[in-house]
Amino acid sequence: MVGRERELRLLRHAAESAEAGAVRVVLVLGEAGVGKTRLAQELVASLDETWLTLTSHGVPLADTEVPFGGAAELVRTITRMYGAAEVRRRTGRDAPLLALLVPSVADPPADAVDRADVIAAVMRLVEALDRPVCWLADDAQWLDRSTRDLLLYAERVMSGALLVVTTVRTPPDAIGVLPQDLAELGRRAEVVELGPLSTREVRDQIAGLASGLPAEAVTRICQLSDGLPFYVEQLATEGGRVAGSLRTVLRARLDRLSPPARQLLAAAAVGEGLLAPSHLRAVSRLGAAFDRALDEVRTNGVLVRDPQGDGLRFHHALLKDAVDRDLLGEDRRRWHQAWASHLDQLAGDDGQDLRVVIERARHHDAVGGAGAFEAAIAAAEAAELTQDEHARRHWWHRAFTGWPDDAPPGVGLTRDAVLSRLYAALWSVGDMDVIDDLLNRELADEDEWLRSLWLRLLLWRERRAQQAEFTRVVDPSESEKVLARLRSYESDLKVASVMVHLADEWIQDLPDLTEAMLLEVIDQLAPMCDPLLLADAWDLLAWLQCCRGDPDAAVRVSEEHVAWMERHHPAGVLDARCRLVVSLANAERPDDALALLDRTVAETRHPHLHPHLWVVQHMLRAVMHLLVGAWDAMAEDLDRAREGAFGGDIESWWNALSGIRGARTGDIAAARSCLDAIPQAPPGTPPGLRWSREAIQRTFIETEIAAAEGDRAGVCRAVSRTIALQHDGEPSNDLYEAFVSGLRSGVRRGESDPEARVLVAQAATVVDGPAPDANPVLALRPVEIAEHLRRVGDRDTVAGWSDIAARWSRCHRPYDAAHAYLFAAECAARDGDRPRARELFAGAHGISKQLGADPLRERIEAAARRARITGFETSVPAPGLTARETEVLGLLVDGLSNGAIAEQLVMSPKTVSVHVSHIIAKLGVANRTEAAARALRDGLTTGR
Repeated sequence: MVGRERELRLLRHAAESAEAGAVRVVLVLGEAGVGKTRLAQELVASLDETWLTLTSHGVPLADTEVPFGGAAELVRTITRMYGAAEVRRRTGRDAPLLALLVPSVADPPADAVDRADVIAAVMRLVEALDRPVCWLADDAQWLDRSTRDLLLYAERVMSGALLVVTTVRTPPDAIGVLPQDLAELGRRAEVVELGPLSTREVRDQIAGLASGLPAEAVTRICQLSDGLPFYVEQLATEGGRVAGSLRTVLRARLDRLSPPARQLLAAAAVGEGLLAPSHLRAVSRLGAAFDRALDEVRTNGVLVRDPQGDGLRFHHALLKDAVDRDLLGEDRRRWHQAWASHLDQLAGDDGQDLRVVIERARHHDAVGGAGAFEAAIAAAEAAELTQDEHARRHWWHRAFTGWPDDAPPGVGLTRDAVLSRLYAALWSVGDMDVIDDLLNRELADEDEWLRSLWLRLLLWRERRAQQAEFTRVVDPSESEKVLARLRSYESDLKVASVMVHLADEWIQDLPDLTEAMLLEVIDQLAPMCDPLLLADAWDLLAWLQCCRGDPDAAVRVSEEHVAWMERHHPAGVLDARCRLVVSLANAERPDDALALLDRTVAETRHPHLHPHLWVVQHMLRAVMHLLVGAWDAMAEDLDRAREGAFGGDIESWWNALSGIRGARTGDIAAARSCLDAIPQAPPGTPPGLRWSREAIQRTFIETEIAAAEGDRAGVCRAVSRTIALQHDGEPSNDLYEAFVSGLRSGVRRGESDPEARVLVAQAATVVDGPAPDANPVLALRPVEIAEHLRRVGDRDTVAGWSDIAARWSRCHRPYDAAHAYLFAAECAARDGDRPRARELFAGAHGISKQLGADPLRERIEAAARRARITGFETSVPAPGLTARETEVLGLLVDGLSNGAIAEQLVMSPKTVSVHVSHIIAKLGVANRTEAAARALRDGLTTGR
């Protein structure tokens, strides 16, 4: 190897750093033939015997890649070196997860597992080796998705002496441009770009390969090779006698091989995903000529033995490409058939090996026929076990589109059951357009009542998520007739699915009937349900309790959902916890929600492992931090959510949260941009159907923007639009929150403006109605509305507002508490109690400053000027801490650890950690030490 001294020094420096205990990742980029793998192998050869080298090879199999194929290579190598018993000893409870990749390790789990858990298990196995490890991920652009995610996970969270050297083929004219799936790794890793060799370096390489070549041959090689070391090697091997493109040179080299050797290479090129001498012997059908053919291709450097196992691989991907290009279509199909037949026999003995199952399906798929359908079913079910979303999507799609007229009796699935699995797989990767096209094609000629209803409900759900136009599938007035007809059918997955989706459609109109339907699915139809369908049923049941004004009951339902998933479907636990967080958020339990989110985000690990969950979890964190006043943390949550991909209704949710934060912090331009990004409903769209959620989100941002700009009439108009969008059965939360926002910012003391009079009259009807009593926040909003109505008549009191402020503080709502302090200060000023007014203005002003709520701060300052109250701006800002947070702050001053605080206050250390985070955010300090110093300096903890 010549001309790579600088690059090799960089790799050796990275190895030294890794050996000292750091995790180092190096990407080696360059075009095909430039010497990426050769450079990595030179590094490996220079490492001493304390190092363990593990290799994963990318194979260009497109959508038929083996899930965890590259990761399985690591586990297989370690198992071969240490033995299955030792691997089990070192990995403990992880062994069954590893058995999904290498069955000899242990008995694999019977149910689907979380894909992220498998990735973590592989990394823990590597960490358990207790020695420096060099992982060579060769041709990473062709590695399977799960192994690429493993690369990212290793770089971010793994500990110990690990060097990851990743080679990536890039275009000749854009060496530094990485494939999208590896772009994030490129931003975090050290990158080594390999360019062509100089003419002098090419001459040095030729001298090392064939020193006796004539000068004219050397010159010809320099001119033809473009400085690519692999091209130089091939030309030098030919003695400079063959001219032309690299492909021409490789073809000349291959043409000199014997017919049996070329036949062996043809079999290898088609079956590259599973190359071993035993498989090639069976597939190539060379008989006694096999050994001689294998020796020939190895001697000529076309196939090489994997140094870490008994497998074979092409010496270079360009050699495989050259063999592949010369195969005619019929020859290729014949080799696929040979591989499929061989793997059919092998599947009976090794049916748990994921490689065998997926490769068998790939070859059958290329051949077609009944065997392709059965193999696709087996591959799809294998992909379900590892929760590989893209493999699930591909193989369920192949099974569905290849469904034969007479399905084999051993399949055990109906065509609609496969369609249901395909729908779930497409949903999980966000292929909504494919779902739309698929369902419309199925509906085109469908005249059977139940199937038509099922398909239309699935399409309704997809279009609602897409924010596309849709209408009701079944009007609630038809519910009795439809349910009677539905129950005339034998219960199966389709009937259960229809029940859940009808409940989703009717939940606002027929809550009692909806509850009965959902309980029937959960209690009676669970054995025949897909876990994802059951998750939807649990989620709807929790939402129904929230709609009824009892979010605490919703929490209990969600907790039952988590417990069910833990018992029956561990792969669904993270999603169930995420839904529990929604219920906790609706129940105004921010501490519990944030604690659970911290735990769930840690287990989700990375946006590539659980894209949807990653987004939703960080969005929920943003909601919690908005409520508790940690707005900087909220901005970080929204940024982290963007690390995952999302659109549709989640995009609107993101814009709603970001818009509210922008308005409250005074960034009106950002708020308006978010408002414009949320789609508007067509004129005349009725509430409760299409667009209602997005329309309410828009009116909430409009309210916040108008409040920030001091446009009282605009506030009243926006709130009126929110009220008009309410639908019977929706949670009162939106309605009460809209009234509170409108009365705070749209109505003045002694108000007489027309828009305000309308809003006040509407608010009076709400206060006169039944007040929600399920949780402190829902109970407090009507109390505040009533005090606002007294404020309109100038009959409100300092005591009334002070009580409301204290209650908002206890609910961890500093922004709401600041408004109540403002109105209490106005009352005190009106009553002539100037010291008290100054104290209350100071409290409101301090909270607004700490929050960064500039519009509210300016409003407080303007109100104080009107009351001729001065000097409060220099007072010590009230931190806006709750009573419990004040207790925790006092114990921080005493120097107690989180564990000691938890023991003294009888709470979990995790809850203490959440309180400490809130204290740090509200005080605007960097850490707990600064929080304690601030408390001592400003006297924030009385009596200490």
